[in-house]
Amino acid sequence: AGEAAQVARAAEAALAEARAALAEEVRRRDSLAEEVRRRDAQLAAAVAEGGAMQAELERQRALAADLERRLDRAKAELGSAGETAAACRARAEQAEARLAAQAAHLSEVTQESTRLLGAASDAGVRRAAAERGADEARSRLRSLQGDLAEAQRDLADARRTAAAEEARGEEARSRAAGLQARLEEVGLRSSSMLEAAASQVEALRGELEAKGARLSQLEAAAAGRSVVAFVRRSSFRLPRDGATPVVMVGPGTGIAPFRAFLQEMRVAAAEGRGRTGPTRLYFGCRHARGDYLYEDELAAAVEGKLLGTLRCAFSRDGARKVYVQDLLREDGREVWSLLGCRGGHLYICGGTAMGREVVLALQRTAVEHGKLSEAEAAAFVSRMEGEGRLVKELWS
Repeated sequence: AGEAAQVARAAEAALAEARAALAEEVRRRDSLAEEVRRRDAQLAAAVAEGGAMQAELERQRALAADLERRLDRAKAELGSAGETAAACRARAEQAEARLAAQAAHLSEVTQESTRLLGAASDAGVRRAAAERGADEARSRLRSLQGDLAEAQRDLADARRTAAAEEARGEEARSRAAGLQARLEEVGLRSSSMLEAAASQVEALRGELEAKGARLSQLEAAAAGRSVVAFVRRSSFRLPRDGATPVVMVGPGTGIAPFRAFLQEMRVAAAEGRGRTGPTRLYFGCRHARGDYLYEDELAAAVEGKLLGTLRCAFSRDGARKVYVQDLLREDGREVWSLLGCRGGHLYICGGTAMGREVVLALQRTAVEHGKLSEAEAAAFVSRMEGEGRLVKELWS
């Protein structure tokens, strides 16, 4: 009986020990389950953070692409600075190359982050890999932002240098001539047009001499005498997209670059690359008889569909004086449709006073037909200039 009691006590002790071990195992399994839930939550947070990081990388790529487009426009602007600005263009191209390299590097960072997230199988390892990838991406993004800022500063320096060099060149050429430089527009798009232009100049010289006038200072220069002259590259370029509307304002000698535009359109049409967008030309002079030298040429451009609309202002032929800016205001609805709604380009060539009046007419059109405020209309004109859709070549 004593042995049976001892066996019973031993069995009870073993049972209690087993129950304690079972309870400990249950607690251990509960703890493991809680740890698994915690790590799953950490994994979800890491995946969300990775998505946010991917969105940020995409935004940075968009910023880099935008900067590349700005660099393209900057290179086009720097192209007119002449030989002295060549170094500036080189710096801009180097900045663009650095941006392209950084964009490629950014793509590598994105791929590496994706690979790290996909390769991890354990929740803890995946979270650690995501954190390391995010830290590395943030560090590289900060480095890329620093490079972008440096490239922007380089581009700004290049623009300032080019502008300063151009101004110094203009001043030096003016001093060398001994007279204030007088700018004249010459509407030529190829060397094959030189002979035709020379014949037009000879015809015009004959008309002026018959009236007792001189064509230019060159007429008074003695044979063998040296004169100083220079050619400044025009900033007028037709839009690359042939469907973009084009509005041209060129009274008097300001018609020259637009004759060149029409010549360029004629060549492109003959090669099967004709423009499909609407074209409008506003021309003005004192009298239709005697001053309207290119009447036949412009009429042929209209008849040949190179020029959609031709509007002429003859300021001394009517009871009241009418100028190109007056016609622009009269055509406000059509002009706003082309420039404000369809993203057209406006080119102005001629005197500075006329240029100011045309810009004011454009602002008034934006107010009346675009329903903009005065401040919004002024901002619209400034934005057109910044986008290269409003180009002016003016002189006093």
